[in-house]
Amino acid sequence: MNKLWHVAFQEYKRHVFLKRFIFSLLSLPLVIGMMLLLIFVMELSENDPRPLGYVDHSGVLAQAIPVPATSRFDHLVDLVPYDDEAPARAALDSGEIQAYYLLPPDYLETNHVTLVYVRDIGSNARRQFVDFLQLNLLAGRPDNIVDLAMEGPEVIVRTPDGSREFSRSRMLSLLLPVFASMALVILILTSSGYLIGAVAEEKESRTMEILITSISPNQLISGKLLGITAVVITQALSWLFFGALFIFIGGSYFGYEWLQDARMDFSTVVVIIAVMLPTYVLFAALLTAAGAAVSAVQEGQQIAGFFSMLLWIPFMLLQHVMESPNSPLVVGLSLLPVTSPMIITMRNFLTIVPTWQVVTSVLLSSVAAAGAVWLAGRSLRAGMLRYGQRLKLGELFKRS
Repeated sequence: MNKLWHVAFQEYKRHVFLKRFIFSLLSLPLVIGMMLLLIFVMELSENDPRPLGYVDHSGVLAQAIPVPATSRFDHLVDLVPYDDEAPARAALDSGEIQAYYLLPPDYLETNHVTLVYVRDIGSNARRQFVDFLQLNLLAGRPDNIVDLAMEGPEVIVRTPDGSREFSRSRMLSLLLPVFASMALVILILTSSGYLIGAVAEEKESRTMEILITSISPNQLISGKLLGITAVVITQALSWLFFGALFIFIGGSYFGYEWLQDARMDFSTVVVIIAVMLPTYVLFAALLTAAGAAVSAVQEGQQIAGFFSMLLWIPFMLLQHVMESPNSPLVVGLSLLPVTSPMIITMRNFLTIVPTWQVVTSVLLSSVAAAGAVWLAGRSLRAGMLRYGQRLKLGELFKRS
């Protein structure tokens, strides 16, 4: 057992301190930083500080009530009234205002408003004028009616038993399982090179002859799988940290509502871990077995491409899953070890996945993972001294 942990530690240390691993850790925060920068630039481009004009021929804005400073807008633009369109157009041409709205005399009958601009205005200015117009249309109504109309409807959809809730503010909470399934695919793809080369490199360098004199093939393969799994967990935890940081910054500093209520209940977290962990072990063991069976690392990388195709099957069926989350095909893919994590997490966004399906999926994936680890050990034992030769599938079951 000590040898197994020693192999695991050496495998972990060998990959964690590589430059490419450090780069993979920093890739997510770099992407997040670029996204935040892009959002900041978009916010700046939409927040034109110049005033916004309006020409009212309907009389709706004759006694204009301004939008309160405590509104949902971080940057309020000045709204400048004009008696006629000619001075408004002159102000627009000279750059004094960014645009102006024109309300015709029959506005109350047609609800038709014209926006005149040289360069399209941002959504922030559009929403502010809509609120300004709506606030004046509601003039004289009770304050509670005005507040309800200005805030707009908040639609909350609940299941009959109250176990699930869907609303705009909890959108990210419902999407997190889907993000987790995509993260699993990325982690498998990024670690495929480690897994393929876990044994193939020892075979090519002929250090396998030394290793087998002091450790059994099962201990060697189990130690390598454990070490690489620890590498992937380290990467996943770092991504989780940076993802939480992104949610905190987006919700607290940028004020995005859909990032302010990002949470998952404990049962959802347990289901995600339970269905994803054995599936990762399954893929890891199969890729390691492929690395032990081939004669060169390059051949193993070609085999890894086949496994990559299997991972994308659920995403190719995304439309069918969304339209029929409880169809026989989707339920069958939920039980299949290769596709179960992605399908179950997608279905979890749309419906309540029955407990028996989750339990069955976990059991089947665990059995398949155990079989894959056994197959990896057999592959290593059968091909560890076959330099430059491929190992045929039938030979795995003929040799003891």
